[in-house]
Amino acid sequence: MTYLPNEDLGWSELAERFPTGLDLAASAREYGAFMRPRGVGSAECLLRLALIYGTTSLSLRGTATWAEAKGLAQLSDVALLGRLQGADAWLGNIVAALLSAALPPPGGVPKGKRRVRLVDATMIKAPGRAQPSWRLHADYDWARRRFVDLVLTDHHASESLQRFTPDRGDLVVADRYYAKARQLHHVIDCGGDVIVRRGITGCKLVHANGGKFDLKKTLGSVGADETLDLPVWVPAPPDGGGAPLRARLIIRHMGEHAERAQQRARRKAARAGQKAQPKRLEAAQYCMLLTSLDAHEASADDVLALYRLRWQIEIAFKRLKSLVGLADLQAKEPRLVRSCLYAKLILALLSEDILQDLLEFFPSEPLYRAAVDLAAPAHHPRNPAQPHHR
Repeated sequence: MTYLPNEDLGWSELAERFPTGLDLAASAREYGAFMRPRGVGSAECLLRLALIYGTTSLSLRGTATWAEAKGLAQLSDVALLGRLQGADAWLGNIVAALLSAALPPPGGVPKGKRRVRLVDATMIKAPGRAQPSWRLHADYDWARRRFVDLVLTDHHASESLQRFTPDRGDLVVADRYYAKARQLHHVIDCGGDVIVRRGITGCKLVHANGGKFDLKKTLGSVGADETLDLPVWVPAPPDGGGAPLRARLIIRHMGEHAERAQQRARRKAARAGQKAQPKRLEAAQYCMLLTSLDAHEASADDVLALYRLRWQIEIAFKRLKSLVGLADLQAKEPRLVRSCLYAKLILALLSEDILQDLLEFFPSEPLYRAAVDLAAPAHHPRNPAQPHHR
């Protein structure tokens, strides 16, 4: 195929997907990504270069050659490297703009329904590294099947619910790594509610009188296929002040699946070069969930079903890695890696936007057809002095 200089290749249609309030030229100047041409005609051309290098298998030299053939730019691979290294913050700003544009309109959630937000993180390994180097933290709107917030950090940054701010009435669902007192109180202080998995270790739990909750003793009292729904309190962080968080600990024995769960725990420990500890094997027999939802809103079975929705964000991560090659990095220098990752996320978010338009052609229920039918309660402090109506 013969290409003409400045051939569009569908770019104009894709560019229309960017938020109307996003001025690429102005934002590129603001973040120091594009101060003068120097072989690249415009900020839009620089963005196209970043998308090509970040989302294809072309090298820096190959990208520069492609750009010259298309009439987009005329620069060496070394010059392109410098341009992309200086564009990481700008590309991150574009990701933020796309996420903001995808937020539902105010009042978009019908009264009496809860927006379910799935929070998790995935690790990304740079080439030549034995261990993952980057962590992508994500906030995923289950009903709308799209990301609403993304935070890119190095691998040292821990997973935390405090990276995101839920709206009043939102239900945040997360794995056991997020079962920390400070994080749970953060969600409640924002007016939301939580469902998190609880491992054998995690945030401290107490009874209404302040006495320590004996988890080991409690687990020993749960029979096969039995479910317990117990009132507990999560003390406020030592330096946070405030009242303890009133919650429920739901424990379900895995029944016939318990042995399989223990085998998974052994394999996981073996991959880490360790031997599974007895307490870990014991805990593997149970599914333990900690939630701030009251029983009149959601039964134990409801909470267990809601937690299973968390796998949707795992599937979303798999899509990022398989469709836009999120985990396929050829860059090693940190700033260049960030530019590549942001370029992949830009392409993924634009693809999500196109997919939403395609879905509009099919008969469907209203936008929040998958929002859960839970009556959003008035926000109130979880105080052990207050009676726990169940």
